[in-house]
Amino acid sequence: MAVEWSQRLPKRYAEATVASLADNFSALADWDWPQGKGPLIHGPLGIGKSYCAAAIARQKFHAYHVAFVSVTSWLEDRRQSMNGAEIVRPELEKARLVILDDLGRERPSSWTVEQLFKLIDDLYVAEKQLIVTTNKQPLELAGHVGDAGFDRLKELTTCMRVEGESRR
Repeated sequence: MAVEWSQRLPKRYAEATVASLADNFSALADWDWPQGKGPLIHGPLGIGKSYCAAAIARQKFHAYHVAFVSVTSWLEDRRQSMNGAEIVRPELEKARLVILDDLGRERPSSWTVEQLFKLIDDLYVAEKQLIVTTNKQPLELAGHVGDAGFDRLKELTTCMRVEGESRR
């Protein structure tokens, strides 16, 4: 049985549409994946970056598996798995597109940098399409994913700065 699209995204973004994006996201509304690169959407808090990522995914990847990954939740799952809890995320293996939401929100440590590098490297090697949202400037992300992870992000994505007022 096919998984309904609304079950692939967090409830808040299940009905996100490109048509409903605010004007400040107009450059992303018709994202054409230049050289296979997804957008690395960066800008201030609360302007709709996660919503935009979900809307792009719904428009371009509606027939494919998509994984929407909250980076902080993913890291927490990794921590718990170190303590013996079995955390299974099959959506990452099945997904053609992975959305890494709120990258850089985590407090960087040698452990988080190592884990995020592994994640990005796995996505890179598997040739997954990628959308990243962050409140950080792109160069700041190197401190969160390591130099090698940042180098891979640069190959997988194109930076798109979005400005605006918080919608919250």
